[in-house]
Amino acid sequence: MAELDADLDHIIPSSVLPPFWAKLVVGFVSLVCFARSYDGDFVFDDSEAIVNNKDLQSDTPLGDLWHHDFWGSRLSSNTSHKSYRPLTVLTFRINYYLSGGFYPVGFHVVNILLHGGISILMLDVFSVLFGGLQYTSDEQQQ
Repeated sequence: MAELDADLDHIIPSSVLPPFWAKLVVGFVSLVCFARSYDGDFVFDDSEAIVNNKDLQSDTPLGDLWHHDFWGSRLSSNTSHKSYRPLTVLTFRINYYLSGGFYPVGFHVVNILLHGGISILMLDVFSVLFGGLQYTSDEQQQ
């Protein structure tokens, strides 16, 4: 049995982009992929998670987000799904205020921007996991 060559760079050449350009390309591609979805309506479970969720409205105290499930029910309730996502509901609430109500465009634009930002951050995660990016004790990239 032939020994597997661990260094395949001579067979499959890979181009290396500088980190800035790699992040720019990944961010651009991730935004372009979803750019046409910004003007869609609320779909599927959005009616319950967003439109009918009282936690998004100002008459619900902000502290209640930490005691309610994703759908706006109390976690202690027998009808609760126990799906605890207070940060997601908080972003929905911020979207509600920024867009002036239940207008899907605002929610979609924020989600598209978050997707682009997370995609860019994942480059650093993958780079650390696969050994391409290292940090010194001063927390500076090398």
